[in-house]
Amino acid sequence: MDSQPTLLILITDEPGIISDIPLDPPLRKTNQGHASVYFELSTDFNYSHSFDSCKLDYRNGNLILSRIDWYGLFKNKSTGEAYREFLVKYNEACEECIPIRKSQTKNRPPWFNRKVERMVKTKRDLWHSCRRTNWRNLELVCEYKRVRNELRKQIRHK
Repeated sequence: MDSQPTLLILITDEPGIISDIPLDPPLRKTNQGHASVYFELSTDFNYSHSFDSCKLDYRNGNLILSRIDWYGLFKNKSTGEAYREFLVKYNEACEECIPIRKSQTKNRPPWFNRKVERMVKTKRDLWHSCRRTNWRNLELVCEYKRVRNELRKQIRHK
């Protein structure tokens, strides 16, 4: 049975968020085409704004996108160039038709960062686990106390 090659497409809303996409040799038989794909995903992007998609102006967006001569825009361009042109037009339409969401500031103290937040969740989960066992599982109790004490140290150092 002949199989057609498959194209892997990674689509993101931020250019440059995915980089270094090497394709490793096939996993088993070369005629099956299974290969390992690795990519680096950067999560350090600061989004300057986010759109409030609940308030999208569909009619105006549809009108803007329908007025674009897509054939003329993509003519004689490579796939990558056409995709970049599409993103430019798409982002222009989004900026015009979707209001920017007002940022909600969290009233959190500066020391309450992601690490502390994860530790609080871990401590809470361990507390529930210990409670389910009536505090009889000594491993869980010791782990709970260790996380609790580490959390206290983290908070006091801030």
